[in-house]
Amino acid sequence: MIVNTRQCLMCGSRGMVWIDDEAGYERWKSRTVDIQDALPSLSADERELLMTGTHAHCWEKMWGPDDAA
Repeated sequence: MIVNTRQCLMCGSRGMVWIDDEAGYERWKSRTVDIQDALPSLSADERELLMTGTHAHCWEKMWGPDDAA
């Protein structure tokens, strides 16, 4: 399924995330499990986009590159 995200506070655009585990998505939406446990197949960038609407490139503009990568 494709989920449209909320508007990014940095650029004002919305994003889309492909979810291959609808049951996991519903568990996360019902707040019974953390997103990384409900949707482990998503990348950290995809989970952030889903949670806050913030795109990876916008996150980097706000906070700088991820040194852990």
